[in-house]
Amino acid sequence: MQDPFVRVVVLNWNSAWLTARCLRSLDATDYPSDRCEVVVVDNGSIDGSRERLIHDVPGLRLVANGTNLGFAEGCNRAMRDLGGDGPNQVDAVALVNNDAVVEAGWLRPLVETMWSADDIGAVCPKILLETPFRDVHLRPLTSDADVVMSRVTVDGLDVTRRILADGLAVQTHPTLPLEMVRRVRTDAVIRVPVDERGGDVTVEVEFVDPGDGVVVSDEGREVVAQGSGAVTVTLAVPAKGEVRINSLGTDLTPWCEGLENSFGELDGADPTVHDVLGWSGGGVLLRAELLRTVGVFDPRFFAYYEDTDLAWRSRRAGWRTVCDPRSVLHHLHGGSAGATARPFFFLNYRNWLLTALRNGSPRQLLRAFRNAAHLSLPYVRRNVIGRARRGWRPDWTITAAWARVGAGLWALAPSVLAGRFGRGPIGADETGDVVSCWMPRSLPRPPARRIGGPRLLYVDVTETLRSGWRAGIQRVTCELIRHLPLVAPDLEVVPIVHVALHDRYRRVTSDEYAQLLAPTARQRPILKLPPPPMWRQWAGRIGKAVGLGRAAAWTRTTRERRAEPAVHRELLLDRLEPGSVLLDVDAAWNMRAAPRERLLPEFVDGGVTVVQVLYDVLPVLRPEWFEPTNGRLFIDFLEAHAKHSHLIVAISEDAASGYRQWIAETGQRIVPVEVLTLGSELPVGENAPADELPPGLDGERYLLTVGTLEPRKNQGAVIEAFDRVQADHPDLHLVVVGREGWRVEETAAKLRERDANDPRVHWLQSATDSELEALYRDAFLVVAPSFSEGFGLPVAEALARGRVVLSSNGGALREAGGDAAEYFDPESPAELEALLRRHLTDDAHHQARSAVAAAVEPRRWSQVAADLAEFLDALPK
Repeated sequence: MQDPFVRVVVLNWNSAWLTARCLRSLDATDYPSDRCEVVVVDNGSIDGSRERLIHDVPGLRLVANGTNLGFAEGCNRAMRDLGGDGPNQVDAVALVNNDAVVEAGWLRPLVETMWSADDIGAVCPKILLETPFRDVHLRPLTSDADVVMSRVTVDGLDVTRRILADGLAVQTHPTLPLEMVRRVRTDAVIRVPVDERGGDVTVEVEFVDPGDGVVVSDEGREVVAQGSGAVTVTLAVPAKGEVRINSLGTDLTPWCEGLENSFGELDGADPTVHDVLGWSGGGVLLRAELLRTVGVFDPRFFAYYEDTDLAWRSRRAGWRTVCDPRSVLHHLHGGSAGATARPFFFLNYRNWLLTALRNGSPRQLLRAFRNAAHLSLPYVRRNVIGRARRGWRPDWTITAAWARVGAGLWALAPSVLAGRFGRGPIGADETGDVVSCWMPRSLPRPPARRIGGPRLLYVDVTETLRSGWRAGIQRVTCELIRHLPLVAPDLEVVPIVHVALHDRYRRVTSDEYAQLLAPTARQRPILKLPPPPMWRQWAGRIGKAVGLGRAAAWTRTTRERRAEPAVHRELLLDRLEPGSVLLDVDAAWNMRAAPRERLLPEFVDGGVTVVQVLYDVLPVLRPEWFEPTNGRLFIDFLEAHAKHSHLIVAISEDAASGYRQWIAETGQRIVPVEVLTLGSELPVGENAPADELPPGLDGERYLLTVGTLEPRKNQGAVIEAFDRVQADHPDLHLVVVGREGWRVEETAAKLRERDANDPRVHWLQSATDSELEALYRDAFLVVAPSFSEGFGLPVAEALARGRVVLSSNGGALREAGGDAAEYFDPESPAELEALLRRHLTDDAHHQARSAVAAAVEPRRWSQVAADLAEFLDALPK
């Protein structure tokens, strides 16, 4: 018998790291690949998640929703089209939360159990809490104790909402929605999540007015909390815990609230396959026939209780739900926003009552609405009426939240009741009308540290996106962004840009992430804005003179804020997370609005580890090659990192040596230095066809030199040597690739004139990656004439393509070229001329050097990223 065809649906919303991790586990599923397909639904992510997943997962089948449709309609988009009779028919749909991972054999037991009886419509697995938990004991020293336990942290991370507890007296908070007050009155146990990848973990427990004392203990280690006010005790415990159950199917309380069977219990001997009342949308296999007849999720539920509602509807229609604990999923506790999401209160309580309204018996409905009154009305009496009677300002926080629930319930109740008695499947038609006007807006959750989760790596890409260029530093930045998530799954890479308007960082948008991941398109220099009209300049001067400068600045800032895209505001970060790493890989010294001498101390004081990628120290050693202002900015940048960085990653031994020399001469703080050799790939794909050569070069011999026009790049030496050999070799062409930089006006003017009038001289100020690939591919010689380089990417890139390279011996160029290149003194165009003439006249020598170059193994950027990840992994966490 042929295996049933299963579609696995994973919903993504601004969570590329979690979704990629889930997909890696699904890729190892032990089930015939031709009978299973994985569909990712992206719910209008704005942080580049969709672009990241498409880049990282070849052949990914993705349903791209243009907006956030919630879990219900988001999943529906992949659950409606199940095909008809024939090979493309979907027999079952599996839902897997993106913050879960599956064991390789998870799918087979679900399928076998479902097809063991015709009336089984859903089979759910055993879902385990991925992070193990360790018991910490609390013992009050007096019999009449009543102590509030206000906070629990593990290695500085607040896990108060994540703990499991026995023996605590838990009450709802008097003024904060969904907040709980935990009291220690008798002996109790709190189970804290631990990350078993480390050694001991530090558990901190905070009490309010512990009085005579509460003993906090773990296997012989104990600390006593005593005193008044907020008292915090610290206990070091081994990072080893016990695996506990998240769910063995779901059930209902007497008042119809959903609950997960066996939540928090130890994972022990598995029960046999057994019937359950319902299932969780985080992991379930649904029979396609059930979805065709009963329907899919109610889109108007948006999120929460959509699974309880569908399970209840299915049960009323005669379908059974079975739990098969042989199938195992691991759920990252707290991986998604859950109860911390802004709309959770509204959606959780509204949808609970709507589910009861559609499916419950009269007695169940009475209990549900009576319990809702019990949960809401006391806050009206205490926080509003009671405070008003005393002449105090009423606290509307919880009352307003319940009022929203009531309004949302009233709006949907008629149609939900109609659905109870109506015919036909619910949710059969695609819709975008899923958001209630009473629901608080759902905002993307910023990256956050999680027990058992990845280490956050913020990468500042402000200058790369601002400049639009992808040469040199920008190429390194983009390549690391592309490859780090692929080679370092324990890192969550978060590209960020600095927003001068708010003096804060934000995550990149989807469009910006696409720019970082895509091969370089034709680059355009940033044009300087023309100066304002004279009348505006004089108006500004007069305004400052009469004291209107602040008013003008306020007006300008207000105008900029109004013009700012909403998506930018939604991606703003309040801080960089403690325990994270900031990788300063871009040309951040140009960011005058974000000077490192101000920002780095704030980051380090906030628990952020700072790593600088060092390209060279040439502005310090040879300031005459640079604009004075840029040189000063670079020195300030270098000094700030010397004071505050935890690691310097130099791109060559020469750059590292220059940095150590500068440290010794200036007496700066000594920072560890690692050397990271750069790659030589261009992001066009090994088998991608390269672009055609520019006009006039096809079939011609040409010299190629690549690099921005600036004093140290020394392109004048190549032009001079070319002119000297040109008379004897009139077929030879010169190709210069690189934008115009600084302090090269004479060279640029000469090159521009030659490009316009000499058919054998070509200046390409903008070239795509594929165009550069073509130029490397057919070059007769590649010349690197720089006086000095921190590494020399054009040398490595040319050799990786088997091109003969003539390089100067300045700086790190010998490291980039090794024995495969030939070298000359950059101060001597005559030496370069001699090398050119030999290759032009001695074919045997040229072929021999070509063979040497062809034997060079290219350095993959994936290996560069892996080496960098090793450096980062060695940093203290």
